[in-house]
Amino acid sequence: MLRSFLGIFLFFAAACGGDVVATPGQSGDEGSGSGAAAVASSGAGGATSSAVGSASTAGVGGSPMACGDSYVEVTDIQGSAKLGSICAQSWGAKWSSTPVGFYVNGGPAPGIHALEIEGCASSAAESEGLRLGADGPDVPGTYAGTAVYRDAQGQDWADMGASVELTLDKVGPVGDVIEASYVAHLFHGAGVLDLKGAFRVCHVEDENVP
Repeated sequence: MLRSFLGIFLFFAAACGGDVVATPGQSGDEGSGSGAAAVASSGAGGATSSAVGSASTAGVGGSPMACGDSYVEVTDIQGSAKLGSICAQSWGAKWSSTPVGFYVNGGPAPGIHALEIEGCASSAAESEGLRLGADGPDVPGTYAGTAVYRDAQGQDWADMGASVELTLDKVGPVGDVIEASYVAHLFHGAGVLDLKGAFRVCHVEDENVP
C-alpha cells in the first residue's frame, strides 16, 4: 500500500462524489499497474468536463474498441464531472488516449501487485485528474484503497490512510475494461474533501517494476 500511495503522489508531482467540507484543526496476464472552518471547493462540479473518449481501433495513441467510452467520474458537493482523458506521463498512454487501469507488479521481495486507475480532464500536465490504487484486487469485491485528486484549481488532495474504499464490479482482461465505484475522504492542508464516483477504464498491459 505504501508503494502504491508513493507512486500516486509522485505521479501528480511529476505530471501534472459526496460533500466537500473543511473542518477545523483477473489482473492483466501480459507483461508490462483539522484547520480552517470554510467550505473547500474541489472544482469537480465547476470544472468543464472533457468529452468521454470515443471508440477507436487498438494501437498506440488509441483505445481498443471495448474501451471507447472510458471515464472516471468525480462527484462532490458542487456536482459531477466525467474525466475522459489519459493523464500526462501515464503508463497507459502507450495504448489508450482515455482513462486506464493496470496492475503494477514486482519490486523487492515480497513484491507488489497493485491496481492503478488513472483519469484526467485532458492530457495536459496540470490537468484535473484522479488516481486511485489498491493492493492486489483481482476479482470483484470491496477493497481499501489510496487516492490523489488534483482539482481544477491545481490543488492536490490525498488520503491519509484507511479513507478510500474501492468496489470493483468487473475486472476484464487486458483490452477489456475495469468497472468500479469508489468513495474517498481526502485532505489538503486543513481542508477535507469527500469524493465519490464510478469509473469504466481501459485495462492496459501491466507495468512490471524491478
